[in-house]
Amino acid sequence: MITIDIDAAGNVLPEKNDNIIIVDADTIAFAACSVKEYTIEVLGEEFHNKEAMEEIRKKPSWDENTLTYRDINIEEAILHAKGKMDLILDRIGGKAENTELHFTSGRNFRYDLLQEVFPEDPDKWYKANRGKRKPRPVGLKEVKKGLKKYFKSMYHTKVEADDYVVMRKKQLKDKAILVCVDKDVYKNCPDYGQPHWNYYEAPWLKNPIKMRWMETSEEEAMYNQYLQAITGDKSDNAPGLKGIGPKKAEQYIVPGMTEEELWYGLETAYSRNCKYAPKGKTTVDMAILNMRLVNVHQLKEDGEIELWLPKIKDIK
Repeated sequence: MITIDIDAAGNVLPEKNDNIIIVDADTIAFAACSVKEYTIEVLGEEFHNKEAMEEIRKKPSWDENTLTYRDINIEEAILHAKGKMDLILDRIGGKAENTELHFTSGRNFRYDLLQEVFPEDPDKWYKANRGKRKPRPVGLKEVKKGLKKYFKSMYHTKVEADDYVVMRKKQLKDKAILVCVDKDVYKNCPDYGQPHWNYYEAPWLKNPIKMRWMETSEEEAMYNQYLQAITGDKSDNAPGLKGIGPKKAEQYIVPGMTEEELWYGLETAYSRNCKYAPKGKTTVDMAILNMRLVNVHQLKEDGEIELWLPKIKDIK
């Protein structure tokens, strides 16, 4: 008799496997904190003594204009994040003891790349645009720390978690499942015969989005990096070329090109369209800069960063 495990949503659950589960986990912690965060309204100084108001004003999320601050139940947020991880592992047949959570912590090498090129223009620095968005939820540091109770966790400072999980996948190849939500990761890293797992889901949409397997060949991964160097990455403030999206980029690069052909296509795109090279820099410099900003293959197994350069002898 064959037995089949099915979860509450009707998904058939696979048998457990011994793959190493490599998780780009920043979004899991972020989502848990966002869900469990709440806002507290402070009635005013007339309702609190001086010492109490001083303590309230010390809170990092205090907003003097609205007299509010954001707080969170850390334990509930940790359990929410663990629940997401448990669901992921059930769906892919992974084991908690084989799971690695990877988190970005602090400043990484890409910040220096843009700051060195545009030292007098902070608006052009790496991720500078994020300060203009809704503030990050409170409790992120504590939730990441709390997940260490359940899973092996690693924090990365000089690189992003994206860089490290790609390096690990390249190490382990088909012996590992790369679990991520960022297309910059799953589209730019070959799956080596073991597809990646995209844990993004949006069941509330008219056309619901479910967690799913993602296949990426080595040819696709190489092309996607060059494509992103042209189109840029607004979320990270990587400029790319203004007004050129994936369709228009096909004037310069197309799938199936060799890496040398992709480089010359990238170089041509920048020579014709790049308008922001500062004094002393060329459009070639800007093409290389943007590839270094989006490329997730610059971290080596020994922990050193090898900044990207075209794999050709003659760089014009």
